Amino acid sequence: MKRIILIGTAALLLTALACRKSAEVMETPSLPTAEPAAVSAAPASTATDIPITAEPTATPTPIHTPNGAPPPRPVFHSIDEYILLAASVDIDDAECEEYFFKNLFGSGIRTKEDAIKTLELINSLPFPSADGLELKYVDLADFRDDFTVAYGIKGDENAFISFRMTLTGSDAEAERKAAEQADSLVELPEMCSPELKFLARVTFDPAYPRFVTNIRSHKVQIDTSLTEEEFMNVLANCEFITMDEYAKRAKP
Repeated sequence: MKRIILIGTAALLLTALACRKSAEVMETPSLPTAEPAAVSAAPASTATDIPITAEPTATPTPIHTPNGAPPPRPVFHSIDEYILLAASVDIDDAECEEYFFKNLFGSGIRTKEDAIKTLELINSLPFPSADGLELKYVDLADFRDDFTVAYGIKGDENAFISFRMTLTGSDAEAERKAAEQADSLVELPEMCSPELKFLARVTFDPAYPRFVTNIRSHKVQIDTSLTEEEFMNVLANCEFITMDEYAKRAKP
């Protein structure tokens, strides 16, 4: 009889423990999961938008660019902005990065090393300079393989000339031969820079002519609101230097 009582007591204890464990399992909170509603609430992107990513956490996520394109690069709206970037590489690293965060946020320049690489790239490219031209902006383009220098014309607020050149090198002679076969070559002014290997007309719109040329093995597209005759007058006294040389002349 005593043995039966002991067995019964043990069975009751096991049953109680099993119930307790079941309760503990039921009370354990589940891990947090992403809420799909938060994603669906984001606005739909357009063809030109950077793809929408999840909301950043406390640790910033790296910048992702479509199809392996280069990261965002700076746009300078004045020569002073370029001079500040060039001068920033000579200051303390911490101050340098603070300056980039405050003044070049979204440009792709975050560290002194980024700034040095950007300056080296810019100054490896031909920079047009001519009397009567007023610098409007310099765009080391986002997601494209080009570098654009845009000018206004002194005395005419609506006039412009822009030089858009590829960052990758190209074959000047092959481009000249292709333009010759297309019968689009334009006679260069007598005083034109010898660095212009040829000049070809792309459009025949007298209001907005477009030309292509090659300078230092970089293909260059030139758009302007000037007439062809006015443009040739500017081109006759245009020289090609570096942006650093241009800055030193503008702000000696």
